[in-house]
Amino acid sequence: MGKGSKLLFVLIMILIGTVSIVSAEEVKVSQAYDKVHAFSDDGYAVVEKDKKWGIIDKNGQEIVAPSCGYISKIAKDLFVNGFVALRRDGKCGYIDQTGKMVIELP
Repeated sequence: MGKGSKLLFVLIMILIGTVSIVSAEEVKVSQAYDKVHAFSDDGYAVVEKDKKWGIIDKNGQEIVAPSCGYISKIAKDLFVNGFVALRRDGKCGYIDQTGKMVIELP
């Protein structure tokens, strides 16, 4: 496969309030989300539920449960240099790829 193999094709199926994602890599998400954004080049996607944002990986595992008011995506990768900025529980900061807050801003 050529250049197109880097793209992740996502088909979103909504069945009884559950979003399932089926892609070229057989990514499946069994959680009930209101919206699943396209996967970034690094294999993560932003999900939304009840107007809160979260992050899942390419295996469909939640990295961050939908609890954030904001998640930054400024490049083709969701995580830039291993971190992503977000606002959660009224606090802003950067999390790592495990979902741990590593830099909390005042």
